Amino acid sequence: MKYKMVARSVSLFVAYNVLLLVICLYPRRISINSETTTPKIEIPLEVGVTQTPKEGENVKVANEAAVYLIENQARRKYPSATAYLAENPPFDTPYDSGGILIIAPLVANKIPLGQPMPDVYVWQEMASKKPIWQWEIWSSLFRSDKAGHLLGYLVWGSLFLLVLQTQTDYTDRKKWWLLFIVGTGLGGTIELLQATFTASRAAEWLDLFANTVGLWLSWKFYQWWSKRMNV
Repeated sequence: MKYKMVARSVSLFVAYNVLLLVICLYPRRISINSETTTPKIEIPLEVGVTQTPKEGENVKVANEAAVYLIENQARRKYPSATAYLAENPPFDTPYDSGGILIIAPLVANKIPLGQPMPDVYVWQEMASKKPIWQWEIWSSLFRSDKAGHLLGYLVWGSLFLLVLQTQTDYTDRKKWWLLFIVGTGLGGTIELLQATFTASRAAEWLDLFANTVGLWLSWKFYQWWSKRMNV
């Protein structure tokens, strides 16, 4: 091929995978408004409060993204934003109004981890008999991070198909299967790593949905590009 980018497809693909892993697993900070007294007192996220949370309160450790419910003197982690929002007010709700208490790491270390909270799925919201427009899934589905997942896997899928096009003689059918098997496998592995080995991130099944949409769009882009380039 006459384009240098195509000639370097493998190098580009490997570099993008490294970048994707760094972005997905690198610790992040989420700013959540916290009010512990009236009038309002600013509490640096790096410090958090040293007060012991009460039974039934939702807490977040300073500089971490995961949210926990204090239950039976243990921290039970919410597996996704959907699971949290199903029973609680929005994330930016002040603590005095039932929001999240940001605690210092030294306080969190004294509270043992309990069993994770159950996740919320579409069929559970259907069973709740709430009108479809009131389902919490919509607030999670249209968050900006979902657009990031979609775009990220659109680029990943495009590079993966570029590698297959330039380095193999596979049929389009085989490329399609490899795209979705490898792509969804990578996305699932990253979600598992986020849930297991990072304290500042949580796995969410809607991320996998956004990833899949991105892969599908990459396939459509590949088909358009192939026809345009007469590949």
